[in-house]
Amino acid sequence: MKRLLLACFLLCSCVVYSQTTYYWVGENNDSINVTSNWNTVQNSTGNFRSSNSNATDILIFDGTSIGGTPFTVGSTGGISCAQLKYINGANVNITRTTSGTTTIVVAGDAGEDFFVDATSRAGFTSTLGSVRIDMAVTCTGRVNGEMATTTSQQFRITNTTAGPAGTMVFTSGARFYTNITGSSSYAFGSSAQA
Repeated sequence: MKRLLLACFLLCSCVVYSQTTYYWVGENNDSINVTSNWNTVQNSTGNFRSSNSNATDILIFDGTSIGGTPFTVGSTGGISCAQLKYINGANVNITRTTSGTTTIVVAGDAGEDFFVDATSRAGFTSTLGSVRIDMAVTCTGRVNGEMATTTSQQFRITNTTAGPAGTMVFTSGARFYTNITGSSSYAFGSSAQA
């Protein structure tokens, strides 16, 4: 009987925690909000992302499948994930394609939750609307490569107002460029953290 209960517990644990890694398989200028632009396999032979609100998913922009030339990903609404990563020479600009705000909620998981490797670039550009990355209090971020923001609207990465210092790190040799001209905009944090 004990073995049966243990087996049921382990099975339920696996079902409850269903973390899935998805790779960007969309084309240049496709939307981050279209679930079929994310796939469990880089050549699109796996499963598409089932929902934009699954906070246990790991989302990866991988330069081996999209190339290292500048690549634009549009957005018309918010998404949630556990982690957002740029690897292997990915050079991706996320832009808001309509008025309003795109909020990318990063809920966190083991390891770096917002990650840009030394060969990659995370860009955020917009003239129509704002982009925010909201990281949970326990989240961490590491930029080893490049991050750039160019917008006449708002852009920021927040660890909520309770996030501890030092959770978003730019390593030695990393680069950050900004040209944010929108009012009340803070690249990191909020007016409460300024």
